Amino acid sequence: MEDTNHFGTVAESRTHTKLVELGFIVLTSRNERLPWDRAITHFNNTKKFIRLQIKGTRSKDPNQDRFSLWPSKGKGDSKELYTEKDADFIIAHIEEATTGELFWYIIPVNKIKSTRIRLYPNLKTSKAGYEKYKDAWHLLERKFKI
Repeated sequence: MEDTNHFGTVAESRTHTKLVELGFIVLTSRNERLPWDRAITHFNNTKKFIRLQIKGTRSKDPNQDRFSLWPSKGKGDSKELYTEKDADFIIAHIEEATTGELFWYIIPVNKIKSTRIRLYPNLKTSKAGYEKYKDAWHLLERKFKI
Protein backbone atom coordinates (compact mmCIF):
# COMPACT_ATOMS: atom_id res chain seq x y z
CA MET A 1 0.00 0.00 0.00
CA GLU A 2 1.34 3.40 -0.99
CA ASP A 3 2.01 5.93 1.77
CA THR A 4 0.26 8.82 0.04
CA ASN A 5 1.49 11.49 2.45
CA HIS A 6 5.11 10.44 1.93
CA PHE A 7 4.79 10.28 -1.84
CA GLY A 8 3.00 13.63 -1.82
CA THR A 9 6.10 15.11 -0.21
CA VAL A 10 8.30 13.37 -2.79
CA ALA A 11 6.13 14.68 -5.65
CA GLU A 12 6.27 18.24 -4.29
CA SER A 13 10.06 18.09 -3.83
CA ARG A 14 10.70 16.67 -7.31
CA THR A 15 8.39 19.22 -8.88
CA HIS A 16 10.08 22.04 -6.96
CA THR A 17 13.47 20.89 -8.31
CA LYS A 18 12.14 20.59 -11.87
CA LEU A 19 10.72 24.12 -11.72
CA VAL A 20 14.06 25.52 -10.49
CA GLU A 21 15.87 23.66 -13.30
CA LEU A 22 13.49 25.33 -15.77
CA GLY A 23 14.48 28.75 -14.42
CA PHE A 24 11.51 29.59 -12.21
CA ILE A 25 11.71 31.17 -8.77
CA VAL A 26 9.75 28.82 -6.51
CA LEU A 27 8.00 29.79 -3.30
CA THR A 28 6.77 27.15 -0.86
CA SER A 29 3.66 27.54 1.26
CA ARG A 30 4.19 26.61 4.89
CA ASN A 31 0.51 27.08 5.67
CA GLU A 32 -1.37 23.80 5.23
CA ARG A 33 -4.64 25.72 4.95
CA LEU A 34 -3.74 27.36 1.66
CA PRO A 35 -5.12 25.57 -1.40
CA TRP A 36 -1.80 25.73 -3.28
CA ASP A 37 1.54 24.00 -2.61
CA ARG A 38 3.95 26.20 -4.57
CA ALA A 39 3.88 29.57 -6.27
CA ILE A 40 6.25 30.49 -9.05
CA THR A 41 7.51 33.66 -10.58
CA HIS A 42 10.26 34.38 -13.08
CA PHE A 43 13.14 36.84 -13.31
CA ASN A 44 11.44 38.30 -16.42
CA ASN A 45 8.37 39.30 -14.41
CA THR A 46 8.66 39.09 -10.63
CA LYS A 47 5.34 40.93 -10.15
CA LYS A 48 3.37 37.95 -11.47
CA PHE A 49 2.84 34.72 -9.53
CA ILE A 50 1.31 31.42 -10.59
CA ARG A 51 -0.17 29.16 -7.88
CA LEU A 52 0.39 25.42 -8.24
CA GLN A 53 -1.37 22.52 -6.57
CA ILE A 54 0.80 19.40 -6.83
CA LYS A 55 -0.64 15.88 -6.84
CA GLY A 56 1.37 12.71 -7.17
CA THR A 57 1.01 8.96 -7.51
CA ARG A 58 3.07 5.90 -8.29
CA SER A 59 0.18 3.44 -8.19
CA LYS A 60 -1.20 2.16 -11.48
CA ASP A 61 -4.82 1.20 -11.71
CA PRO A 62 -5.08 -2.62 -11.32
CA ASN A 63 -4.64 -4.43 -14.66
CA GLN A 64 -4.54 -1.12 -16.55
CA ASP A 65 -1.86 0.98 -18.20
CA ARG A 66 -3.15 4.12 -16.55
CA PHE A 67 -2.88 6.08 -13.35
CA SER A 68 -5.77 7.69 -11.51
CA LEU A 69 -5.32 10.94 -9.68
CA TRP A 70 -7.71 12.95 -7.56
CA PRO A 71 -7.07 16.64 -8.30
CA SER A 72 -9.56 17.75 -5.71
CA LYS A 73 -9.73 19.07 -2.18
CA GLY A 74 -11.56 17.57 0.76
CA LYS A 75 -11.92 14.03 1.99
CA GLY A 76 -14.25 11.15 1.24
CA ASP A 77 -17.62 12.13 -0.19
CA SER A 78 -16.99 15.84 0.31
CA LYS A 79 -14.37 16.20 -2.46
CA GLU A 80 -14.56 19.40 -4.49
CA LEU A 81 -12.75 20.54 -7.61
CA TYR A 82 -10.13 23.21 -7.25
CA THR A 83 -11.16 26.48 -8.87
CA GLU A 84 -9.20 29.41 -10.22
CA LYS A 85 -9.71 31.04 -6.80
CA ASP A 86 -7.59 28.21 -5.30
CA ALA A 87 -4.79 27.65 -7.82
CA ASP A 88 -3.89 28.29 -11.43
CA PHE A 89 -2.53 24.86 -12.40
CA ILE A 90 -2.63 21.31 -11.11
CA ILE A 91 0.71 19.61 -11.58
CA ALA A 92 0.30 15.86 -11.64
CA HIS A 93 3.53 13.98 -10.93
CA ILE A 94 3.69 10.26 -11.71
CA GLU A 95 6.45 7.81 -10.92
CA GLU A 96 6.24 4.59 -12.90
CA ALA A 97 7.13 2.26 -10.02
CA THR A 98 8.46 -0.60 -12.16
CA THR A 99 10.79 1.52 -14.33
CA GLY A 100 11.37 4.60 -12.18
CA GLU A 101 10.35 6.88 -15.06
CA LEU A 102 9.01 10.26 -14.01
CA PHE A 103 6.19 12.10 -15.73
CA TRP A 104 4.54 15.47 -15.18
CA TYR A 105 1.26 16.88 -16.42
CA ILE A 106 0.73 20.64 -16.22
CA ILE A 107 -3.04 21.10 -16.32
CA PRO A 108 -4.86 24.44 -16.07
CA VAL A 109 -7.30 24.25 -13.17
CA ASN A 110 -10.19 25.36 -15.36
CA LYS A 111 -9.67 22.32 -17.66
CA ILE A 112 -10.29 19.76 -14.91
CA LYS A 113 -13.90 18.62 -14.93
CA SER A 114 -13.86 15.66 -12.54
CA THR A 115 -12.57 14.90 -9.05
CA ARG A 116 -10.82 11.86 -10.59
CA ILE A 117 -8.71 11.96 -13.72
CA ARG A 118 -6.98 9.17 -15.61
CA LEU A 119 -3.54 9.62 -17.09
CA TYR A 120 -1.77 7.36 -19.61
CA PRO A 121 1.91 8.41 -19.63
CA ASN A 122 3.18 5.18 -21.23
CA LEU A 123 0.91 5.31 -24.27
CA LYS A 124 2.72 7.34 -26.92
CA THR A 125 -0.32 7.83 -29.15
CA SER A 126 -3.01 8.33 -26.55
CA LYS A 127 -5.60 10.99 -27.34
CA ALA A 128 -7.15 10.76 -23.86
CA GLY A 129 -8.37 14.06 -22.44
CA TYR A 130 -5.34 15.14 -20.41
CA GLU A 131 -2.49 13.71 -22.49
CA LYS A 132 -1.94 17.03 -24.26
CA TYR A 133 -0.79 18.39 -20.89
CA LYS A 134 2.02 15.84 -20.48
CA ASP A 135 5.27 17.82 -20.04
CA ALA A 136 3.41 21.00 -20.99
CA TRP A 137 5.86 23.25 -19.13
CA HIS A 138 5.40 25.77 -21.93
CA LEU A 139 2.02 26.66 -20.42
CA LEU A 140 3.82 28.07 -17.36
CA GLU A 141 6.49 29.76 -19.48
CA ARG A 142 3.84 31.38 -21.65
CA LYS A 143 2.36 33.11 -18.59
CA PHE A 144 5.68 34.91 -18.14
CA LYS A 145 6.25 35.43 -21.87
CA ILE A 146 9.52 33.48 -21.76
